[in-house]
This record gives sequence, C-alpha cells and structure tokens, in this order.
Amino acid sequence: MLALGGVAVVSVTHPHFELHYYASSAYFDIDAVRAAWRGFGRFVEVPSYRRALGETLGPITDVVVGAPNLMHATRTRSL
Repeated sequence: MLALGGVAVVSVTHPHFELHYYASSAYFDIDAVRAAWRGFGRFVEVPSYRRALGETLGPITDVVVGAPNLMHATRTRSL
C-alpha cells in the first residue's frame, strides 16, 4: 500500500543489457535466468526472469494512478 502522495521507486536492470549478459536470443521472450552475486562476502546464485521493459514495468503502470504511459517497441519479424 502506498500512502496518498507517496513515492514508489523501482530499480531494474535494463532488459537490453540482460539480453546480452544472459546470451538470450529474443528480446521479447521471457527467460528464466540465474545471476551470480558476489558482493555479500560469499557467492550467491539468484534466480530471476529476463523480460522486455514493457513486461517489467507494465504491471506497475497498469495499477498506479498517474503513472506515466510506457511506450515500448513491439515484436516484429526482425526482432
């Protein structure tokens, strides 16, 4: 729940970076991936999902009143 006038901050890795980092072949696909986090004193493997920016932010902008509309490229034959 966000109080009236509250601010929500969302931080995500840009999907285009993830596309190359995880060697995915299709930007608009949703892929199960695993990342290695090493900054906490020990190796931690973190499961996640790589997805397009619209798929990542769409659920947020769908429900937050006053959220900016997200314009995103759509799947084409060349993508």
